[in-house]
Amino acid sequence: MQLEKTRLFSAITVPLCLSGLNAPFVSAPSIQSASDTGTKVTADGDRFDISGGTLSGNGANLFHSFEQFGLDSNQIANFLSHP
Repeated sequence: MQLEKTRLFSAITVPLCLSGLNAPFVSAPSIQSASDTGTKVTADGDRFDISGGTLSGNGANLFHSFEQFGLDSNQIANFLSHP
């Protein structure tokens, strides 16, 4: 009797678990700015426009800060700056 319950449980549970593998994958934005440099990230499809940031003391360098930065092969990080 116990073996039959185990088989029945497996016969129902395994297909239910596997059915989730075909569900669409939803992910969080792959680039998230930190608040310390004024960096702004705007998603437009597979492109992430990155603007803002903080200039160095002499104005020669632009700094950005990110909590998360990761792209897949179909995504573009587009850094925008104003000379």
